[in-house]
Amino acid sequence: MKTQDNWHSHTQRLVLTCLLFAATFHSRATTIQWINSDGGNWSVATNWSPAQAPGPADTADITASGDYTVSLDVDASIAGLNIGGAGGTQTFALSANTLTLSGDCVVGVNGRFQLSGGTLAGTNTLSGTMEWTAGTIGSNVVLTVGSNAVLTISGSGSKYLAGRLRNTGMVLWQHEAGGTFLSAGGIVENLAGGVFDVQSDVGFYGLAPGVFENDGVLRKTGGAGTFNLCDNWGMVLTNRGLVEVQIGKMEFSSGGSGDGRFQAATNTEVILSGGYTGLAGSAMDGLGWHSFSGGVFSGEMNAARLWLGQASLEGALTVTDEMSWTGGTIGSDAVLTVGSNAVLTISGSGSKY
Repeated sequence: MKTQDNWHSHTQRLVLTCLLFAATFHSRATTIQWINSDGGNWSVATNWSPAQAPGPADTADITASGDYTVSLDVDASIAGLNIGGAGGTQTFALSANTLTLSGDCVVGVNGRFQLSGGTLAGTNTLSGTMEWTAGTIGSNVVLTVGSNAVLTISGSGSKYLAGRLRNTGMVLWQHEAGGTFLSAGGIVENLAGGVFDVQSDVGFYGLAPGVFENDGVLRKTGGAGTFNLCDNWGMVLTNRGLVEVQIGKMEFSSGGSGDGRFQAATNTEVILSGGYTGLAGSAMDGLGWHSFSGGVFSGEMNAARLWLGQASLEGALTVTDEMSWTGGTIGSDAVLTVGSNAVLTISGSGSKY
């Protein structure tokens, strides 16, 4: 009897050990490699090696040479994603469903990540390139564009930013008319070293207040018209870097603050139509114009060429080149200094106080 009890006890320990080993083995990060050179759907187990669709602890590796597309046909959660092999073009298409990516996304020179619908979720960092033509960056998401990465936002498909887009590389804004870029309370962080390059006059449209935090370079290099950062619900600008307009006009209609610079090239304009609070060191320079066309302007700021119309100046402003005052108010707490080589022109039929 005792021998039988010992045997049962030993068997139970052995089964338990096997179960723990299996659970531990399953939870380890595993690289699941795509092997179907004809492309196909993510959910098909035989498209992968080993024969299983990647899971939450796995890295999906789409690097086998060839020209093919892997389509996400189910909701999926993974720990990492590698796209792009030695030859051909490998495309990962997120056009529907939700991909929760909680780790790095590395897109090689022969890889393509196409977000054309569905939702990207998770906290992840992009290395390489990504094309966003439609779809959603979900709430509680942090998508980081790495220092050598490029995110292109293009096409007329509707795009929704509910999470946080963090850029340390390059974002190319090429969004087209016909679609809407909706900031559903989203946050854009353009960090030091990051460039957010606006190449289109189609701006943001907000469903809920959002924030654009600029510690890098926010510049406009395309579109001869006006790009409005947000013309509905507020997309508030915090500028600690450089806002640069090389062509056309860039408008900020939801206000903001910061100690950064605004620079307008010849025949261009920066339009602040929602007020602004300048902090120590804030400056507006270049051969173009900077317009205070609405709201209240407080704090302190140096400006080369400034137009004041239908706005209220309540802070300390020093003009170093030229100022045109056609309307609006210079308040009781304001200090306007016209520099020794500057000119103030007071003109027009608008009321001035």
